[in-house]
Amino acid sequence: MAATRGGVKDRIVHEIGRAIKQAQIEWCGVGCIRACTGRWLVLSIDAALLHGLHSLNRGYWPVVAALLDKQSVTTITTLPYATKPLSRGRSWVCLCLNEGQLESYLHVLTSHKILLEAHYGTNALLRDPNRAHLLLMLAAGLEHLKFFLPMDVPGWIQGDGSVGSSSGTSMNSLTVSMTSMCSSLPSPSQQDSFDLDTTCSEAMEES
Repeated sequence: MAATRGGVKDRIVHEIGRAIKQAQIEWCGVGCIRACTGRWLVLSIDAALLHGLHSLNRGYWPVVAALLDKQSVTTITTLPYATKPLSRGRSWVCLCLNEGQLESYLHVLTSHKILLEAHYGTNALLRDPNRAHLLLMLAAGLEHLKFFLPMDVPGWIQGDGSVGSSSGTSMNSLTVSMTSMCSSLPSPSQQDSFDLDTTCSEAMEES
């Protein structure tokens, strides 16, 4: 079981690394990052933050909201389509990428042991010192990249707000998003996009 959990966490981290590499290639090549690559990165980070949560129905929005200033919380909670915790969490990831603050927030979050213990299980990716360190190293690669991600897009940003602890039914919207997104990318292949869907589902089922 431990090996399986480690495998899920490794696949999530690996997928984040691949998405960041693709974003770097696009930024260096044409000076902008495609929307589909941005979505790939957001959903990969989303999987990392969902992994090991005690309460999947609430998502990780209550966790990160505790670290935000009032203005940032208001920005997210007043979005028309981001009305549930899962969608607000993804909108927050978009905001962090747009403002270049993802690494900073991840550093604060992974250092906040009391907050993590209150919301995440012992096997959660964010409570795994090695994987959390890798996550921070990867996030550092976003330093010079500029994102212009919409924070409130119906469809891919929205979660259904009802997550089963074992069935992973909330991954339906993620699966559709990943399928449509990856169809326009030269990398990953269709098999890779399926693997990410499976990885995200497994991450949620472990919780």
